Amino acid sequence: MPSLTPKVIDGHTYYYARYCQRVEGQPKIVRQVYLGKIEDLVAAAVGTRQTPQPRETVVAAFGDVAALWQMAERLEVLPLLDSALPAKRDQPRRRPCQQVAVRRLVPPDGSHPSAAG
Repeated sequence: MPSLTPKVIDGHTYYYARYCQRVEGQPKIVRQVYLGKIEDLVAAAVGTRQTPQPRETVVAAFGDVAALWQMAERLEVLPLLDSALPAKRDQPRRRPCQQVAVRRLVPPDGSHPSAAG
């Protein structure tokens, strides 16, 4: 169980939480956590500290290919691609080519097209 321990350094009082255990029969400090000055402890107890704000955010694109595929099906673009793409004997359905066409609408680096301009 931790105990609150004040330390005076250069005339300033700092507080630590010390965890003691018996090692080979003798009490020993096994962990010490710095808690700060009394003002820091009071501010933490009162809850006046503000939540730290992130310095930067990264927005990851996901689901864009699936959304475009669904929109292409709703707008009946896939039959149009079927009629425009050359037929192959061993490939009655040209879904891989359609997938490539739909994937070309999504930048490979994941950047949004409207973000560039």
